[in-house]
Amino acid sequence: MVYFSDRMIMTKPLILLLFVLLPTVSLLAQETVSDTIPINKDSIEREVNAFLDMLDSLKQPKSYFQVGIGAGNMQYSVNNTALNAQQTKKNINITPVIAYYHKSGFGIAYNGFIAMENGSSSFYQHTITPSYDYESSEKFGAGITYTRYFKGTAEHELASPYKNDFYGYAEYKKWKIKPSISLGFANGKQSQYSQTDTFAVIKHYLRPDTTVFYKQYDTMNVKLRDYSVIASVRSKFTWDGITTHDYIVFSTAFMMYFGLSDYNIEYISKGKLTPDLIQYFRLHKLDAYQFAKKKFKFPSSRNYNEMGEFNLQSLGINLDLAWYIKKFYINPQVYFDYYLLSSKNKFNTLFTMHTGFMF
Repeated sequence: MVYFSDRMIMTKPLILLLFVLLPTVSLLAQETVSDTIPINKDSIEREVNAFLDMLDSLKQPKSYFQVGIGAGNMQYSVNNTALNAQQTKKNINITPVIAYYHKSGFGIAYNGFIAMENGSSSFYQHTITPSYDYESSEKFGAGITYTRYFKGTAEHELASPYKNDFYGYAEYKKWKIKPSISLGFANGKQSQYSQTDTFAVIKHYLRPDTTVFYKQYDTMNVKLRDYSVIASVRSKFTWDGITTHDYIVFSTAFMMYFGLSDYNIEYISKGKLTPDLIQYFRLHKLDAYQFAKKKFKFPSSRNYNEMGEFNLQSLGINLDLAWYIKKFYINPQVYFDYYLLSSKNKFNTLFTMHTGFMF
């Protein structure tokens, strides 16, 4: 949700002091002139109360729409930055966004993912993200989101392997350095297909060997589940902008990413005989028997399950800068990740740049 800047609220004590002093000065002046002039104290109190109500309303969240576009290399998760550090590809994608956030805390957002390659572009992924944020308390804040991933017009290697992404957080806001804890769960399924033209040789004792050609189809289904816990501390700074209609918000966070990944791999291999080969086996039953027994067993299936250990996987620093100019905003974000477990590429950098309007 969007809140008004603290610099707008800081004027409240000064204005309240003026409202308190002005009636006092007025009373002193009126007493020196005449004691018979009536003073409408109820009217003054009503005006002060109305003004205080107006100031309090500035603190309240507002309902608004958001329309924008961004560019970056975050592809796996809309909210879970640490999950994006698992990416193997770092291609730049374009991400249009349309969202609505209600003042009650509920919201819903659409994100599109566009790949720019070889002078052409295509939507390879779409996401819908309903959310709820609780920010009414001055001490605590919390929120939860669910992201559903949908395939685009074509298969693409940049597409997230996850189909469902749950993410929740809780933050203590009273201190300048705000501690928080986040929980994430994501699952999905990937399938890879391949076709191979191969052959087998059937041995004969009294006549020439027979070479049989056929097609081999291989399918690999990977089911994955990812559990994450992120402990972080965050600092937030707000500054006046260049004009009276803009302000800048900068936040930095240090994150510790604990995670566990579970993979279930199913490998299926099957073959397909050509029509000529089927006719040949109908006429040569012995060859068909030998071929089926030794060379051509289908379908065959193998399963593997790999369960990782829950441990501290990486450390990260997230930098987030937002510049609000009336209804327009610019929001760059950079995440630096250091992978603690054995890996060739321990350092990872992710970034996004968003701009748009809120109204």
